Amino acid sequence: GRTTLPAINLSVQGTMAFVTAQDGLRVVDLSDPGRLEVLGFVATERPALAVESEGAIAYVASQTAGVTVVDVAQPEQPRVVSISPDTRTAWSLALLGDYIVVGNGTDGVSVLDRSNPSALRLTSHIDVEGDVISVAGSGDTAYLAAGHGGLYTLDIRKPSAPTLTRIATGPNQAS
Repeated sequence: GRTTLPAINLSVQGTMAFVTAQDGLRVVDLSDPGRLEVLGFVATERPALAVESEGAIAYVASQTAGVTVVDVAQPEQPRVVSISPDTRTAWSLALLGDYIVVGNGTDGVSVLDRSNPSALRLTSHIDVEGDVISVAGSGDTAYLAAGHGGLYTLDIRKPSAPTLTRIATGPNQAS
């Protein structure tokens, strides 16, 4: 039979997937795509909207609960190790080196220091025109999709004072 698996977003590492849903994060074994197996689950305070993973840590955008850090070293028993001190809504996130860039919807974008996953630290926050609901990253640059606000880049070479640049306007905006 087919596996029932609620899914909003996912991150894949090797043969493991970290899958977000309304109730939390599932760790899924992908070694046999014809027979997915949910190895573990951890609840989040709010709906888990996005996830990025690196090594034994998964970072989950947990809506109004901010960013939830989950230790996935034991896939059968994932556990929450911390929740970000930044209480803005977390819709999406991207990992850039020791930092997490978090799309905060109508609250703009935040940069969190993740050098100590058990104690995330807010490094900076910037207001952005539009709703930042999608973030992707490469190197020291985050790319932000901000709905009617258009597309932006965020250069975090100076994480405490990142540089925001609009690269495309949204509909009904002068260029």
